Amino acid sequence: MLGERHTSVTLPDVIKAVSGRTPPKYLYEPFSTDDFSQEPHTEAAYRAGLGAVRDKFGEGEDFDWRPHALESLYPKLGETMSALLGYMESGKLTARFRMIGVSDGDV
Repeated sequence: MLGERHTSVTLPDVIKAVSGRTPPKYLYEPFSTDDFSQEPHTEAAYRAGLGAVRDKFGEGEDFDWRPHALESLYPKLGETMSALLGYMESGKLTARFRMIGVSDGDV
């Protein structure tokens, strides 16, 4: 098990250093365990978001992350949406939009 500080040596760094002819077996938190086959828009957005992570591993767009998946994406989305809802209900989001010149009618 490798715990990482996201600002120091990361799993992609280690994988590159220890890889030989056989790709190493590993699990990585950003890789989702979810089956997006019935959700093509979610899969497309997820694949697009994986770009930077995939690049760190030196993988192409056809990279199959599933054998390395560690967690579901949905609890992370739920937590983010809950935080966003609270932020919106507080009125801070509307105030921020006014600061940058967006009127209430545009929100």
